[in-house]
Amino acid sequence: MTLEEYDELLQQQGNRGRRKLPTPETILKSQIKKYLAFKGWLVLFFLQGTGCYKGLSDLCAIKAGRVIWIEVKRPGAKDCTDRLFHPGGSRGYQSTYQEQFEADIKAHGGEYLVVRSLEDLMKAGV
Repeated sequence: MTLEEYDELLQQQGNRGRRKLPTPETILKSQIKKYLAFKGWLVLFFLQGTGCYKGLSDLCAIKAGRVIWIEVKRPGAKDCTDRLFHPGGSRGYQSTYQEQFEADIKAHGGEYLVVRSLEDLMKAGV
């Protein structure tokens, strides 16, 4: 589903009290999980919660000893620099905690990706 199709669905839905549509990021997470599963990867999905490591990535994929931590960001969004307006990282870029988690993973020899599309994942050789 493209962002344009998603926006059109939102406009059609209006404010009729119906169930909310999934966000573009949620749709992309689902596509990534299906793609990775099809390619033979074990995919773990994480939800941030009490006692959870701050900045934990959205997904972790494992195959043949290779482990990739995947942070999914809103499709089509570029890395923003207006953090004064959006300090939580919800506008297409990583929060400070997510950046620290990425640094921790890489410092221990791990693989970490920030993806905004399925193509980003494919370009990374996954």
